Amino acid sequence: MIRNRLKSTIFTKAVFIIALAAITALTGCGGGDSATPTITTTTASTTSTTLGSLSTTFTVRDTAGLAMQGATVYAIPSTDVADIAAQPMPLSQTTGLYDASAQKVDEPLEDLINGNYTPTGGGVATYKHAVADSAGKAVIADLPAGASYFIYVKPVSTDTAHLPGGSLTRTALAGSALVGQDTAVKVSTMPSPAATYIGSSLCMACHKDKAGVKQTLHKLGIMAPKSPSGLQDISQFSSPTNADQNFYSGVSKFEGAGTTLYFFGYSGGTSGSFKVLPTNPTATQLGSGQPVYFTLQLYNDAGGYHIRFTNLVTPTDPLSGTVRDVALTYGGGLHKQRYLTKIGASLYIIPMQFNAQGSDSSTEAGRYQWTEYDPISKKWWNPTTNLFIDPNTDATGKYKSFDSFCAGCHYTGYSLTKNSDDTYTASAVLDFKGEKHPVSGKLQEMNIGCESCHGPGSEHMDAGGAGKFILTPQNLTPEREVMICAACHTRTQSNDKDGHHFENPLDKNNKMMLPGTSRADFLANNVAKYDTTGDGAFWGDAKHVKKHHGQATEFVQTKKYRNGTKLTTCASCHNVHAPGTDRHQMSGTSDNSLCLSCHSTKKDIAGHMTATTGFNMGTGTTCIQCHVQKTAKSGSGSPTTVFKSPSGQEYFANDISSHMFDVPLRSSISASNKMPIAFTNECGICHNPVRLP
Repeated sequence: MIRNRLKSTIFTKAVFIIALAAITALTGCGGGDSATPTITTTTASTTSTTLGSLSTTFTVRDTAGLAMQGATVYAIPSTDVADIAAQPMPLSQTTGLYDASAQKVDEPLEDLINGNYTPTGGGVATYKHAVADSAGKAVIADLPAGASYFIYVKPVSTDTAHLPGGSLTRTALAGSALVGQDTAVKVSTMPSPAATYIGSSLCMACHKDKAGVKQTLHKLGIMAPKSPSGLQDISQFSSPTNADQNFYSGVSKFEGAGTTLYFFGYSGGTSGSFKVLPTNPTATQLGSGQPVYFTLQLYNDAGGYHIRFTNLVTPTDPLSGTVRDVALTYGGGLHKQRYLTKIGASLYIIPMQFNAQGSDSSTEAGRYQWTEYDPISKKWWNPTTNLFIDPNTDATGKYKSFDSFCAGCHYTGYSLTKNSDDTYTASAVLDFKGEKHPVSGKLQEMNIGCESCHGPGSEHMDAGGAGKFILTPQNLTPEREVMICAACHTRTQSNDKDGHHFENPLDKNNKMMLPGTSRADFLANNVAKYDTTGDGAFWGDAKHVKKHHGQATEFVQTKKYRNGTKLTTCASCHNVHAPGTDRHQMSGTSDNSLCLSCHSTKKDIAGHMTATTGFNMGTGTTCIQCHVQKTAKSGSGSPTTVFKSPSGQEYFANDISSHMFDVPLRSSISASNKMPIAFTNECGICHNPVRLP
């Protein structure tokens, strides 16, 4: 079998790749990347003479071209989707979970089809539907032409090879364009539970047009210091003239004379407790009676990159002088970079962070160029004894390793092994062009790859591709497509079998969610809770998130995700296979064209601004200046760009764009809710916010 051959030599793999490329038509996984599918129609055979009596035919095939016999095609009235979109989705700030009523309306199509929500029109029991015959044709005899519909395909209950949804679930279609026509619908296949991961190198051997994925930050998160793997291309993220744009700007601080980081100003908490400077702080910076607690010396030599830990307040500390090797860098292409070291059989994040846009002149220590990374909560430092801790010997520290807390959202084909000493080792799929795993020494795909979104590919490869046994996100329901991204772009605490709540969304078997999983199943099996206000994840309005990778928590609250016209997904704006126009993989950000491709009624930008705010900001104003505020923080944000509210409260611009797409009012901010909004950011660039109405 192919899977046995995968275990042979790289030479054998290469021969197989060439042979496979020669005998297949390279038809790919079926379908394109567009969030709005192309609808092909042909005239149906009928003798009817009035539109109202014409039959409506749907020909349902999967991405391999096979007829979907037994599948039920539903015409969901757009008015019902608009009804469910109007229902609130409260997130409990006590339990950190959506309540029961919210979970009945958070999947706009599937909650209707599954009867979780019944709109005033009667719901699923009243929907026009038909069952596909052996040719995949489903004929609805009496579909009203005067309404509009989302066309939803539900595979037969015993069908384990396909997922629900189909290519016509994104946009409400006019009944008049469907009645009397034979409309094609494409449904996604899926791997079976027996499928295994093969690695992106084998995927791209056939899908050469997707090689641009190697330039995305999804592929560049984990890297050997200054040594990209064969699956990584940093050309889009390096600039010799701009240090902030240089992927290696953090690693460069190890070179030459190196850098010594001074940790001081302990404030008594567990996070954000220390200030960090690359120079010995002055007496004024230290403050009365404050010592420098410890230093981390960054340097490199012929043996690689290293960090020496020195305890200044307790020189007799047995761990003082310990040198940790930097096995891997973590990030660096955007806002920040962290550093991984191997201790025993686990990887741990060294308790410091480099912020590319940071400034040591900022009035907030969290916006310096160097900041701490939880030395106390991650068990590197004991504030009671003023001693270093070896995290893999601490009961709490050992389960807060990168392997158990982080790697699930980064590795392709993630698996987690609990060792005899209660530490954890995470592994990724073997890939002969991948990153070298510091523990096993094997080449693995330690970043997000093709199979993270399309599912394990062994069966797809064995079948010669052609759309078989592989998931195509654009042919799922919109909510399932969003869930592929939301699994990691949601801040959660996981379920698990070992009595710990990791930050990876793991189930009780310590497994990540497979792509194609419904939101309902994800919440039931992979989530113990979301971060709550008490955990500092949300601003005071309990809607906008403060921290990174919380975009989906915001997005599912928006009209873009739930509405009666066009159900957008992450891929509606982001280029999933290439860098796009910026480092966020956007499909267009230089002007308003991306926004106006959907919001065509807002083409008169000046008129829109005048009507909604009473003021016109003038030519060149972009939609995102008001509607996509950088409310969350990942690195330093804009550390020296400070605005003041009428009360004199300082506000900083952050670096992660809100995915609420709203414009929070001035009344939503206060001294206790210092959320950056258009009032403090974009307006404040040209106007003194104190004088604004």
